Formats: sequence, structure tokens, C-alpha cells
Amino acid sequence: MNVLKTINSKDYWKVKDYFKSIDFNLVVDSILNNNTIGQVNVDDPDDPSFSYIWTYTDSILIGGKPCEEAKMLPEILNKKLIPEFKKYGLPGMLIYVDMNSSWKELIPEIFGKDRISVLKRRFYTMDLKTTLVEEKESDEFKIISIESAMKNRSLKNHRLLDGWVHSFWKDLTDFRSKGTGYCALVGDTITSWCLTVYAFDDRRELGLETVDGFRNKGLATAVTRETIRECKRLGYKLHWHCREDNTPSIAIAEKLGFIRNKDYELFYLVFE
Repeated sequence: MNVLKTINSKDYWKVKDYFKSIDFNLVVDSILNNNTIGQVNVDDPDDPSFSYIWTYTDSILIGGKPCEEAKMLPEILNKKLIPEFKKYGLPGMLIYVDMNSSWKELIPEIFGKDRISVLKRRFYTMDLKTTLVEEKESDEFKIISIESAMKNRSLKNHRLLDGWVHSFWKDLTDFRSKGTGYCALVGDTITSWCLTVYAFDDRRELGLETVDGFRNKGLATAVTRETIRECKRLGYKLHWHCREDNTPSIAIAEKLGFIRNKDYELFYLVFE
């Protein structure tokens, strides 16, 4: 049995078709076109038939033909990926596959049905013609660009924001050239942020986070609105993904004008 190998970005084209059924998730094209960071692994670098992409965050995406090498995934994850996830206190990871293929039956089989569950998610989009819903901003917080916030290391939660940006982008220069984002300040504390996390052509996927203790105060809506405004100015069409049970995320997306494009499923693996 061959060991799965990591391939160079110049060879990513070899596996692109294996992820076509799930490439509405912009992470696929973003990583395979070397716009954001990730790792692509295959069974055979010269003629791959199976591949998985590690996003360097909390997810892997699996494509190609189920094969003997695919059954090595639990061992590989336990040795290489899961220890990294546990360092950050993550209890599990997301696994994206084509749910209309044999992978749907194989994933619970190789990882163990007691560790695998199915999550339902929503995919939203927004085009340039969408009229942004405006509201009077509160004077209890200030909205500034993420680039400005990252230059001011005296701000509280600076490291949290920095970690988010570098989880997706190679560096701040890369983020500045291909992405954008805004955060909310309450005094000298960074409390919420929204930024482009994946990029391909004129499409950008948004990610959003609000620090515990500052939720339900309008901060997330405000930073998302400002990020959308800048993305529209730059000519970006937007993507938004969230869990079916994430009521706050759904409310923000629909309030600001995102259109529900499709519902889909993926696996969630609980760590031992």
C-alpha cells in the first residue's frame, strides 16, 4: 500500500475534477488555484485517482475514487492532523465529500459510525446588483479595517484576529491584495470581525466571528455590512455558508440581502 503524498501547487490541476461536485464551496477553487493556503494530498502524484485537501483550519475535502489508500485516512488524521486540531481545543472536524457518491457510505465505515454524524448547512450568495440594507450605526463601537487593526498590536484580541487571517491567507500582503475585511472596536478591544476567507476570480467567501461577551449587540451585522460594502466596491460576488441550526448567522445573511442558493450535507468527525 502506498503512502499518501503531498503534491506541489503546480500539480493541483490533476485533481480539480475530483472536487467538481462540491466546488460550490469556494474553498476548493481558492486552494487549488493557490489563492489561499491549504495542502493537497494524493495516492499517486503522477496519476492520482484519490485526493484529499486539508484547509489548514477545521476541514478536509475528499474527492476521486474510493481506494485502498483512502482507508489510511483515519491513521493519517490521527498522526498528523488531529494533534494539530487538539492544540486549538477543537473537538472535531468537518469532512466534505460528494454525498451522492459511494463516499457517503464509506466515510462512516472507515472512521466508525459512532464518531461520525451528518451536518446540514446552507449556502447563500449575493451578486453586485443586490441593494445593501443600511442602518444607522451605533456610537457604542467603531468599525475599522482589519488591516488597520492588525497594525495596532496594543488592541485587545489582536492575536485572535491575527490567527484568523493567517488561518486562510499566506500573509497580510496576500490578504490585502486578494481580500478585505472589517472589525468592530469597543474601546480598545476587537470584538467582532468579518473578512474574505476564500477567493477565486470575482468570487469571495465571507467568514464571521464575534468574541464571547459581545454577541447580540449588532456588532456582527455591522462588520458584515461594512465588509459587503467594500466587496461590492471591489466587484466581488459573495458566498456565505452556515449550519442549518446557526440562527444568528442565518439572520445576518438574510437581513443583509444574501439569497439562499442551496442546502447540503457534510460529515462531522468527533475526535477520540
